[in-house]
Amino acid sequence: MSRFPALHSWALLALLCAYAPVARAVGATGPGPRTAPTLDALIRDLRDGDPPERRLAARELRAMVAADVRASVRPGDELDRGDAQGRLVDHDARTAPACIEVIDRPEATAPCLRILGMLETDAARPAVEKLAGDTASARIRRLARWVLDRLDSPAAP
Repeated sequence: MSRFPALHSWALLALLCAYAPVARAVGATGPGPRTAPTLDALIRDLRDGDPPERRLAARELRAMVAADVRASVRPGDELDRGDAQGRLVDHDARTAPACIEVIDRPEATAPCLRILGMLETDAARPAVEKLAGDTASARIRRLARWVLDRLDSPAAP
């Protein structure tokens, strides 16, 4: 045991501070930035995942659809609007059927209703009408009525 334990603590702290940037530069501090999951992975988690994975996938898909809806009507670059509209068509073809399939799962109901309402997917009408009439939750009934109102309203020019 040393006569000067505080000196050893300070020396250790100085060494850690000196080598921390080097360790960070070579990647010794852990994984890098998280990459965004692909649309296929999210749809797979929505259909086949356990409830927490399904909830996360539904929320991520809702955020993606909402961003694409906003980008499709945003003034500015015509190319960006066209890309967003193309992604919305892709969501309508791939995400909407997955949402219709899992809409009765409680962890995916609200996000999927929002997705189907934003996409105005007419194929979802029977499932949404069932939710509007059978659900005990006032929040889900309100969302289901919102989707049905969107489906019944004339399309914007």
